[in-house]
Amino acid sequence: MSRASDRLTTLLTEFREMEPATAPDGLDDPHTRAFLEAWKKLPADIGEPLFVGQAPLHSHNRWPYLWKFRRVDHDKLATLSDLPANVCRDLFVKLVSARLIYPDGTLAGAAENILST
Repeated sequence: MSRASDRLTTLLTEFREMEPATAPDGLDDPHTRAFLEAWKKLPADIGEPLFVGQAPLHSHNRWPYLWKFRRVDHDKLATLSDLPANVCRDLFVKLVSARLIYPDGTLAGAAENILST
């Protein structure tokens, strides 16, 4: 594992402990399931963020900071999910905001539950 991956894993611990119990309404649909399956298959491209200093103090600032470690190939994600690019990008934004996907390529428990239904 790289230094950036190790650091990301450590910083994600806090968010894994605060995972939402359930997914927000409206995300239990075939498009979301297709996206989540593709997210799990997409190789995580992790690198050091271009950021000077330590991680932000407050968790609401730290969550966006953690996404600076991940470079997402949205075109490949759309191809893997077999969804139109705009639908895929909208789902990406919703799932990141809901904290259902992690920048390391894993899923929150509530997202795993969506896949199991």
